[in-house]
Amino acid sequence: AAINKASADAESSTMKIEELASSLSVAEAELNKATTVREKEARDNASGQKELAQMSDAIGDAIRILEREMKKGAASLAQLDGNSMDKVLGAFTAVLAAAALPAADKDQLLGLVQSDDDNVQAHHQPAYQSHTSGILETLEDLKDRADEELRALRVDETAKQHQYEKLKASIE
Repeated sequence: AAINKASADAESSTMKIEELASSLSVAEAELNKATTVREKEARDNASGQKELAQMSDAIGDAIRILEREMKKGAASLAQLDGNSMDKVLGAFTAVLAAAALPAADKDQLLGLVQSDDDNVQAHHQPAYQSHTSGILETLEDLKDRADEELRALRVDETAKQHQYEKLKASIE
């Protein structure tokens, strides 16, 4: 009777070991899958953060250049000297090249920057000022939105990393 009980206990223990080994295998597969997904999410998030940070910096540069040129007495973009205009256009180009900038915002900026030389001569100085102010306001709005998106991406990354760590701890 003792031998039969020991045999039954051994068989039961073997079945439990097989079940645990199977569960461990499933858990390891889940962890590997979660790790792969998490690594891709982290790469995508890092790429998005880098793009938004660069865009925000480029917009900030454009704002600083315009403000500096306005302080020098240039009431409009049309009155900037060649070197200053090159700086402004370079900053605008960087802003417009940013992938996260919506098409409507690009169109709005281009509309504000582009002007017909014949029409520029016909305008009064206050019109120049409001034209440049409109560009600054648009740029500041774009920078605020880029900064907010960047903050949101960072918060999202932190939350996803925390979720992954909790999942990993529950599996291990």
